Amino acid sequence: MKLFLSSYKPSLFAGVYLATIIAVPLGRFWAGAGYDWTLLGGIMLVVLFTAAAAEWRAYDQLGTSFNAWMNSAASTALFAAIPLAGAATVSAAYHQLRTPYYKYGDPFLVTNNQPVQHVNTHEEMYWVDAAGQDLTTVALTLSTTALLYLVACFAGTALGLAATSHRIAATVLGVVAAGIGYAFTYKLVHQAYTHYDFETGAVWVTESANVAAEIAAIIVAALVVTGFATFLITRTPRFVK
Repeated sequence: MKLFLSSYKPSLFAGVYLATIIAVPLGRFWAGAGYDWTLLGGIMLVVLFTAAAAEWRAYDQLGTSFNAWMNSAASTALFAAIPLAGAATVSAAYHQLRTPYYKYGDPFLVTNNQPVQHVNTHEEMYWVDAAGQDLTTVALTLSTTALLYLVACFAGTALGLAATSHRIAATVLGVVAAGIGYAFTYKLVHQAYTHYDFETGAVWVTESANVAAEIAAIIVAALVVTGFATFLITRTPRFVK
């Protein structure tokens, strides 16, 4: 892990990471949806790993093994992604316990099929379908969030390496392709949950439409990003394999 970060000043990396791991779970108490704060964590990991990976050329000129450097980057990604995902999961699970409607603002939160009671400010009780949690759903929430963050670390590493080898065109193409894949998938899945009454002209969407569309779109975008990141990493010039 030290090899990946040593020339990038680990103290700076650790400071920004510490601020992120505090903001991601606690920011949900302040403003915005859980989805926004979870994505913020991913964006910060992309930025950190891009900056660290941009130092590869210096290592390469010193004769550093690329495989050893990538193993160090992978170790750093695990140490960064899993604790951050754990903090986000704990916060999301807590907010879901407070209000079962929270899941509609955080597609990374996994719930089971059990209905949950909810009492509003007017002391009226409602049943919210498929809003329960258990150890399995918490584990799945942790897994999906950690996977998102690992992809973010992978993408950041690829972006930093692309900068060192001047593969800007491939980077831009990857970003555009991921954006198109996200938008197309979101629209396609959202339409699948949209119902039309051709006699009355009424249109309505099920409550789970936005969540399902977000999950599907994120998966497709992550796959596209992973593909382009793999291409950029494998094509990185190096003196020592």
